[in-house]
Amino acid sequence: MYFDAFLYFANWGTRRLMLRLPRRLVDVERASIYCPGDHASLRVKGDAVILEFMWDSEGEDDLEDDVEDDLEEDEGALASLIPLRAELLAGDFRALYLGWLLSVQMGDLDDEEEEPPVPAGLGELTGSLASFAEFLRIDRDLIAVAAERSPMPIQTRPSRAEWVAWIRRLPDSEKEALLLRAAEGQDPHLPGELLQRFRQDSAAASPAESTEAMTAPPGGRTAGALLAAAEQRAEERRRREAERRAAEQARREREQAAARGAYLENLRGREPEIWRRVEALIDTKRPKEYDQAITLLADLRDLAARSRREDEFQTRVRELRERHALKVSLLERLNRAGMGAAPVRQ
Repeated sequence: MYFDAFLYFANWGTRRLMLRLPRRLVDVERASIYCPGDHASLRVKGDAVILEFMWDSEGEDDLEDDVEDDLEEDEGALASLIPLRAELLAGDFRALYLGWLLSVQMGDLDDEEEEPPVPAGLGELTGSLASFAEFLRIDRDLIAVAAERSPMPIQTRPSRAEWVAWIRRLPDSEKEALLLRAAEGQDPHLPGELLQRFRQDSAAASPAESTEAMTAPPGGRTAGALLAAAEQRAEERRRREAERRAAEQARREREQAAARGAYLENLRGREPEIWRRVEALIDTKRPKEYDQAITLLADLRDLAARSRREDEFQTRVRELRERHALKVSLLERLNRAGMGAAPVRQ
């Protein structure tokens, strides 16, 4: 294989990402525990490690209608995913853990399957990791639940001073070899290798701190427990969202009611003028003017209700309907507006 990254997506829902990494820079035994199934897998081919992640719409019919709409966005996805290679080469296993979550989500694992070590920083994904999760449709609630056991990273990249101190500790022969590799420009993986070695040396110098920063031990959670917790979190999120929408709707209704009240107060005392305008619009015999007349009648109805003069309004509407009994289009509009012929009170 001659690729470093391969991206595939189809309009029937399949999404596939493959990454090729140099074997010498990957802890295959450790990485393999995050790649257990069809949707997240690892294989060694010669001097390379091939990681493959796949999502398909099977069993998730509610998402199929959205697939075609996402294709245009997916066309630029590879550029945002390429940095995953450098992060993996530097020892950042968050992409692998997200791949394990994808396997859980897609049903590759039994509910009793134990969770692997949770990498640090899962609650603060890089742009490439966020794109990875979005491209493969990894459940955001599942990620959030998993991140509860993820320690905060102590550092993301070494400072310049830390680089200088580390390089000075390297033997001269090793520094010369690294400088020669950089000068030849034939090793694109050198930056990732250097960062990985820096972190390994830091781990040897301070094992307790490094263990906390790089990975937490298994927390005793299972695939089934994570799925259940994610569903509970999703239910709570949906409940809060429904409450937020209800509160927002109530706020809008209050504002609309206040605006409507102010508008009607401005019309108070002008009822005779508005009735004349209604008659003039109806006399045009044009549907557009009928619509305007209905709007004015609704204003008159609300004004009558505020003044407790509904009977007077109903009487005038009944008389209006009688005068224009042959205007079928007008009568239909009156009926739709709730201004049907009211029964005469005895």
